[in-house]
Formats: sequence, C-alpha cells, structure tokens
Amino acid sequence: MVDDWFTELRGVHGLALGTVLSYQGALRHFMDYLLDPAYEWTQQCQDRFDTHPIQIITEANSARHTYEGPDNPLKRAYTTDELQDLCDFADDQVNHRFEAGSKGAMVALRTATIIKVAYAWGLRRNEVRMLDLTDFGPNPRAPQFGQFGFCYVRHGKPGKGSAAKRRGVLTVPETAWAIDCLKRWIDQGRTTFDHPVGTALFPTERSERISNGALSHSFADLCDTAGLTDPGLDFHSLRRSYVTLLVESGYDTRFIQEQVGHKYASTTSLYTFVSPDYRSRVVAAALRAAAKRLPERTDQQ
Repeated sequence: MVDDWFTELRGVHGLALGTVLSYQGALRHFMDYLLDPAYEWTQQCQDRFDTHPIQIITEANSARHTYEGPDNPLKRAYTTDELQDLCDFADDQVNHRFEAGSKGAMVALRTATIIKVAYAWGLRRNEVRMLDLTDFGPNPRAPQFGQFGFCYVRHGKPGKGSAAKRRGVLTVPETAWAIDCLKRWIDQGRTTFDHPVGTALFPTERSERISNGALSHSFADLCDTAGLTDPGLDFHSLRRSYVTLLVESGYDTRFIQEQVGHKYASTTSLYTFVSPDYRSRVVAAALRAAAKRLPERTDQQ
C-alpha cells in the first residue's frame, strides 16, 4: 500500500523526488518511534489486536538521489540583475505598505529580510526559518562585522538516516550589506510581533516560528508580483547565487564547500552558475600568466 501511495505521488500528482524523500523520511522516523521497545507500542498492539506494526520504509522501496544535487536541470541561480530586481522590489513593497499604514508592512519586511539573509549566508529555506537570535555572533578576525560575523546553522540538511547537520557560516565582505537589513528587522520588525516564540528570529503574527509553507507562499507571491516567473528560479536559487558569488570573488573551493555545508566538492560545483564575463576574465588571466612564463625573444641580425 505504501509503495502504491508513493507511486501515485510521483506519477499522478507530480511531486518532486525531494518531496517524496521528505515524506518517506518522516514516515520512517515515525515507524522507528513506534517500534522502539522503550515505548512498548508493539506489545500493546499485539495484546489488543493480535498483530504488530513493522517498518514499512526500507532500502528496497526508498526513493533516493543518485547524487546530492537538484534533480531538475532547469534550476539555476539568479543573474545579478534578477537578484537586484528581487531585492529592490521587496524593499518597495515594504516602503509602500509603511506609507499606507498597512498591517502587512512588517510581514513584507520579514519576507524581504529572509530573502537577504538566505542569500547573504547561503542558507536553505529551512535553515533560515529556523534561525534564532542567538545564532549570530562575532568573528574575532573580522571585528568590523560586530555581532554578525558568524552565523551558526543548527538545522542543516541531514544526511541519510542522521540528525540535522550543523555548521558555521562566516560573514563575507561581499554580502556584509545584509547586516544592516538584519539589524533593522531585529530592532524594528521582530519586536512588533506579540510575544515571539522563544528566540525565533522570524516569528509570525501568531507568535510561532514561520513555517516552510508560509515562507514558500510569501516568496512565490513576491516573485510573481515582481515578474520573476522563470520556472528555473526558486528559493534555493538564492543559495545557488551565493555559491556563484563566492566563486566569482575568488574564494577557495574548500572554503565555499564548508560555507554551504556540502560533503563533496562535486556537489558545490552543481550550484555554480558563473557568468560568461567571469569565464572570459579567467581565460584572459590564464593567457597573461602563460605569456609571462614565455622566454623573451631577441631579434636575430
């Protein structure tokens, strides 16, 4: 029955492989809990119903990625102009709602801030929504960034059968402009919500942490209104753009890999969408370096 359900999700409803993987992971973890002898659910079922549950998500019927990367070849990073348009439009929405005295001004500010934070620190959707106020701290080697020199990601993408991965992301000069945006949200936006849950950085009007669904909905609405409707662009494109920025800025491959939490460098390469101008500069630099290595020629009489 469970095999038929997952087949229907993929074949009939057209769900992405990543979505099916998350469903299977949730179901697997629930069954692990149900079968744990410490809770005695198996014995209770045997006593009451003369049968017992078994694990229904196994190696044989689990969907899996052949590599740790996107399964849709259309997905890409934002171009520089597209990213600028997105941020400008998000800011315009905030300003318009503030001027109109709209209740949605702070919601618009939250969405704009989430977009900038996700890009500036290369975060996945769930990683950014799960941030707490305490997840930012100083980097002693970069005191100019103050309390925002370091972002501690506690809810990274988990590996197969493992807990959420954690990593530290250093603030880089190229995206340090986002610090002011984050400060504005903390000082002017977050405090307007009634009794935010714990130290959640991005609470909702109901004082709970913003959900994946709500974040996806607000981001999609913003992109549609801004005219950024290319099917190759999504929230994860912000992360692809971050990787591309670091590559074009000349950062070491290993540093980039650590920043985004990839186990393999080959995965990081899948996120890189460098511009033709960057490739031209690389070739030109290589030609100049090669020319310098050539021995000087002297005219023969």
